[in-house]
Amino acid sequence: TRPLVGRGFRFGVDDCYGLFRDAWTRWAGLEIPNFARRWQWWKDSEPLFEQGIHRAGFAAIAAEEMQRGDGVLFKIRSEVFNHIGFIESSEKMLHHPGPARPFNLSHLSRRESLERWLELPHQFIRGPV
Repeated sequence: TRPLVGRGFRFGVDDCYGLFRDAWTRWAGLEIPNFARRWQWWKDSEPLFEQGIHRAGFAAIAAEEMQRGDGVLFKIRSEVFNHIGFIESSEKMLHHPGPARPFNLSHLSRRESLERWLELPHQFIRGPV
């Protein structure tokens, strides 16, 4: 299997949701469905993440319930959630921040401090385990 950290960015394949799906599958042993999305869909305030992730069986949880294996949705310069990370610990998340273009192999997936990202509007989610 491919490593989760260090993937180049390819929208719809190796983007934040693609990375989350792969991390979730490795952690939970369950696959979650992909969903069609067009580049910069969030600019039209389309709630794709909310719809897609909830159809996959994920539900919102309180921040104090957060644990390894959960997800966190973010609103980055958007009215709707447009980014997702995989919780690895109470301090770290795995994610793939998006570049300015839909294809940029030098823009890599990574582990980062969760605390830094929690300054953005966010929601923790838990999947069907």
